[in-house]
Amino acid sequence: MLLDVRTVRETPGATLPFSFEADLSELPFYGETPLHDPVRVDGTLYNRAGILGVRETIRYAVDTNCARCAKPLHVEKTVEIDQVIADEVQNEEDDDILLIENDTVDAGEIARDAVIFDMDMVHLCREDCRGLCPVCGADLNEGECEHVRVS
Repeated sequence: MLLDVRTVRETPGATLPFSFEADLSELPFYGETPLHDPVRVDGTLYNRAGILGVRETIRYAVDTNCARCAKPLHVEKTVEIDQVIADEVQNEEDDDILLIENDTVDAGEIARDAVIFDMDMVHLCREDCRGLCPVCGADLNEGECEHVRVS
């Protein structure tokens, strides 16, 4: 979603609220595509004392499996982003500022990047998940195996 920066650029204190849904279902993470539902983005383009920025609240769900016991998981996540935007950067090492192009900024790109950086490498059904027995495949969360465990 492209936001027109001209609406807030010249007026300190001005804001432009926005909301949209993004389809990131084809975005791959570690060999799977776990984003089946649309990503919900609510945000504001703002001018705070001449500093332009985009604030977003991004809500999404991850459908995957526990990395230890392989049970299906549905994890609801929320990410808060406050991104400063500018026409140019004074210091080329300052990669925290997003550049404005043609008086617009892409709120969808900001949300996509936030989801990518927020995604966990490993998802667990619970922190103390014991996983599966390496010998028989039994779910160790449901009890011990019937055989002697190999260490």
